[in-house]
Formats: sequence, structure tokens, C-alpha cells
Amino acid sequence: MKRVIVAAAGVSLLWGSGWLFIKLGVSSFPPFLFAGVRGVLAGLILLAAQRWQGQRLPGREQLLPMIGIGILLTGVSNGFTFWGQQRISSSLAALTWCAMPFFTAIFSHFLIPGQRLNQWRVLGLLAGFSGVWLVLSTQHLDLGTGATAGKIAIICSALIWAFSLVMNKRLLPDANSTMMTGVQLLAGGLFLVPLGVLTEKTAAMQFSLISVLDFLMMLFGQGIIAYLCYYYLLSKVSATSVAMLSFVTPTIAVILGVLLLGETPYWQMGAGLMLVAVGIVTVNMIGQRERVTT
Repeated sequence: MKRVIVAAAGVSLLWGSGWLFIKLGVSSFPPFLFAGVRGVLAGLILLAAQRWQGQRLPGREQLLPMIGIGILLTGVSNGFTFWGQQRISSSLAALTWCAMPFFTAIFSHFLIPGQRLNQWRVLGLLAGFSGVWLVLSTQHLDLGTGATAGKIAIICSALIWAFSLVMNKRLLPDANSTMMTGVQLLAGGLFLVPLGVLTEKTAAMQFSLISVLDFLMMLFGQGIIAYLCYYYLLSKVSATSVAMLSFVTPTIAVILGVLLLGETPYWQMGAGLMLVAVGIVTVNMIGQRERVTT
């Protein structure tokens, strides 16, 4: 249980700040190449570490689904996210991404036995989303140029991520989580890099100390460490429970702004945090108990 809590905290903190790092990154690097190179390097590092520890790649029965889902999860979904964040603010992207837990709950209802929706889970999801909306209501959500396209891209990303998350849970419940992380990051990266080479202008890259540090943080922090924690959680709890962290990450992003950037705190932040906590408890405890007893 302690490991689950630590992993959840790690994902929340790293991906809570991840929206900012993505926004910084796509201002210096083309989005597909940025996400793709990050995925390839992270995947190779994880697979090399697994090989050094004596682990082998899984058999075809697991490897093929890993690759296919990886292309969707860390390739197509991340591609939409990075592309979309060129066009909208980090706060708006984080709020739009909160559609993902709803998509996950719906896919789980139909695709994973024993994960059917009930009234408590629906209430928990609504409470979590309301909390995020309350927190972000204090922020100026700059729509920017191409806001509609950006929001559509983030919604597509959330939909594909939710489906991939559920399929990982359905098809690969017993897979080595570290090996799966490496394979899927590499698969997604290998999908995005050629796409970036064909469609993006590499001359637009802007190398600076800040952009390089941002990439390294995205590689090791939001990449390797966060994905390891995320896949570990997926091996231990339901897909809907993992997806609920998407309500935490934008809230963390706002809190970091208060603590690190001196932004003004508002009462909505505390109230929103309480609603997010209520939503998580409702989905993971009350909703789970209701499912067991019915």
C-alpha cells in the first residue's frame, strides 16, 4: 500500500508540473520530434536497464499487444498532447485533459469485467472534475490562437489514452510493468520520430540551456520516473482509479505556481482540493465497496 501511495504521489507531482514543461518544450522544439525523441531515449534506457538485470523481452503473446498499445498511448496520444499545447495554455490543456477519467470509466465499464459504473463512481468522477474546475477558475485561461484545434487535440489525446489504459489492463494484466513501460515508450517514440521528420521543420529547433534542461526533465522526470510509477499503479489498482490522478495533476500545477512562482492563493484552491479528495475516495473506496456488495 505504501508503494502505491508513493507512486501516486510521484505521478501527481511530476505530471502536475509536466504541463508547464511540455509548454516550455514545444516553444523550442517541434512537438512530434520532442515527444518522439523523449520516448525513444526513455524506452532504450529502461530496456537496457532491464537487460542488464537479466530480464528478457516478453514473448510474442505479450510483446505485440505492448507495441500496439504503446503506439497509441505514448505515440498518438502524446503526439496530440504536445501538438495541442502549442495552441492553448497549460491550464486550459490540463482542464481539458480531465475528460480522460470519464472516458476511462466508460471504457472500463464495457471492456473490463468487474469495473462497471455505479452511482458512487459517477458521483466521484463529477466531484473530482468539479474540484479541478474550481481550482482553475482562479486562473486566467488564455485561449490563444487556434484554441479550438488545441482543445480538440487534447480531447483526442485523452480519449486515446483512456482506451489504451483500459486495453493495457485488459490484455496485459500480468506483464512486467518496467518492461512494458520501456517497450511502450520506445514504440510510441518510434512512431512519432518519423512523423516529425516528415511533417516538421527541424530548423525551427532552438537550443538553449533552458530548453536542454527542460528536455532532460521531460526525459528522466516526466518520462522515465513518472511512467514507471504510472505503470506500476496500473498493475496494482483499477484503470479508473489510475485515471483519477488526472484530477490531481492540474491542481498540483496550480499549487506549484503559488509555492514557486508567488502566485496568489484563493479559497477556491482549498475547496477544490477537498472536492478532488472526496472524488478519489468515492471512486476508490465507496464505489469499489458498492460494486463488491451488489
